[in-house]
Parts: sequence; C-alpha cells; structure tokens
Amino acid sequence: MEEIQEFMKKTRDLIRNGKPEEEIFPILSSLLKEQPEAAERIIGDLADIPHETTPHLLQRMMEEIDDKRIRKTIRRVLYRLKSKGVPVGEVHPDRGQSVLRPSQAEPPQGYATGIDPIGQRLLVLIVPHAGRGCTLLHGVPSDTEGLVNFVGAEMTRKEVRAFLDHLFEENPFPMVEMDPSYVASLFSHATNGPLKER
Repeated sequence: MEEIQEFMKKTRDLIRNGKPEEEIFPILSSLLKEQPEAAERIIGDLADIPHETTPHLLQRMMEEIDDKRIRKTIRRVLYRLKSKGVPVGEVHPDRGQSVLRPSQAEPPQGYATGIDPIGQRLLVLIVPHAGRGCTLLHGVPSDTEGLVNFVGAEMTRKEVRAFLDHLFEENPFPMVEMDPSYVASLFSHATNGPLKER
C-alpha cells in the first residue's frame, strides 16, 4: 500500500515537472504488471492529476490492458479528467466487437469451362453483396471475336445456386472453379477485342 502511495507521489511529481510520457509510461506499465490487483486504484489515482500528459498515459494503458473492468475504469477516469477541462482526445472503443456490426460479404466466386475447338469458353463470376443478393456475370469470350455474349444480373443467393446447378448439369463442357480475379481479367481482355487484333 505504501509502495503504491510512494509510486503515485513519484508519478505526480514526474507529470508536474513536465517529464515526457515516454519516461513515465514504462514505470507505470511495469507497476501494473507487477501488481495487477492494484491497477484500478492506480488508475483511479491518476484522475487526481489533471495534466495533459495523464490522458495520454491512460490511452496507452488502454491499448495494453485486456481486462474489461480495468478498461472501464480507464474510460471513467478519462471522463472525469475531461470534466475537469483536461483535453482527452478520442477515447478508443472497447476491443470487443459490437453486436450490431455490419454483415460481411462472402468472397467472390469464379467458374469457367475449358476452351472449345472454336476458341470459346463459358465464364461465370459471382460477386456477393454484404447483406443479401449477388451480382452474377456470365459470358462467352472468344479468341477470334472478343466477347461474344455477356449478361449481368442481380440475383438472390438462392437464384444463383439454382443457376449454377442448372449450368453444371446442362453444360456439355465441365465447369471448374477458378480464381475470381482471373475470371474478371478474362472478361476484361475479351472486351478489348479478339486476340488476333491485339
């Protein structure tokens, strides 16, 4: 207990004497690691040092500490310092993810057939959207004619599955999964015209 009081007195003196944050923080950090049970008291005592360096020290502690209770104490002390007129800056949000986080889009998918005897192949590119639905692009590029056929449509995931099932069953050439960025580049090259003109 006396050690903590002595430490806080030393910290207060360092802050008031304008010592840089880089000099104070390692001392503070090592004490927190050695005596984690005293962390809340140490952090609470920092509220009594209304100096512009104090919020910076607390923000750095927030980055190092995982304990939710202690992080809550840090936020409370930052609020108290702010109410005393000390510039606090932006308080970093808690590390836990929000329950109401935006849904993540699935990765794109690409499919292609082999090249047939006349230099054509079927390409399919599926680009899912965050939330619902997909953009489905399918077309037939040709080595001699460029992009022969191309269709793009917005579909639900269910419609995309039905389309792929039908394609895998009915297409005379086997469809294989392919890197979606490569499928997109094949579409892009085909829109520039036939290979023989380039």
